[in-house]
Amino acid sequence: MTTRSSPSGDFATLPAMVVCALTVVVHTGGDDLTTTILATLGVAFSLLSLAWQFVSFRLSGSRVSVVLRSGMRDGSAVVTIPGAADPEHLKMVRAQGFTDPVLGVVVNNSGRSPTNIVSVSIVYPNGAAFTLTTVDPPLPFKLDAESEETWYFSADEITAYARAMEQVFEGPAPLTVQGRAGIGGTGKFVVSDNTVTLELPKPTNSTSS
Repeated sequence: MTTRSSPSGDFATLPAMVVCALTVVVHTGGDDLTTTILATLGVAFSLLSLAWQFVSFRLSGSRVSVVLRSGMRDGSAVVTIPGAADPEHLKMVRAQGFTDPVLGVVVNNSGRSPTNIVSVSIVYPNGAAFTLTTVDPPLPFKLDAESEETWYFSADEITAYARAMEQVFEGPAPLTVQGRAGIGGTGKFVVSDNTVTLELPKPTNSTSS
């Protein structure tokens, strides 16, 4: 440090000491502010890293969803639509040779990992389920990532089962159904958010004259 001469020797170094003290205080305060900013940024980046790891973990697994579709089948070809078909649409489809009504359980895996589908069924509002012992494709079925598969059921059989429940339980027949898929290794079921309304024919009662 360089001090300049002054007529009064007692006060010659005092301005220099004050300047030095102020310089130290300002410099120390700057370090604290820089440390605080760096620490805050470190915490923020750590939280972002944890959030990204959580999102990546959720996306890395399988994500299964189910949609139930109604349609008509003619041999190996099937025409399906979301929900229930209106009469005009069914008339047009039947005119093209599709005469066998079906319900299709569409199982979609939008995740990044494959999963096993161990069961596919049609469920009624009262908890009953309609399941086939032999399905195509066979179960269990490995559903790859970002893929989907559809299992078809005869709408006439599902409707007949609903009519049978009406007679057995002496109550109104279930009018709507949903699709359901069982996930292997978890014991969990995924049920479609949408429903399909069944077309139940009115029972015919024979009368004697």
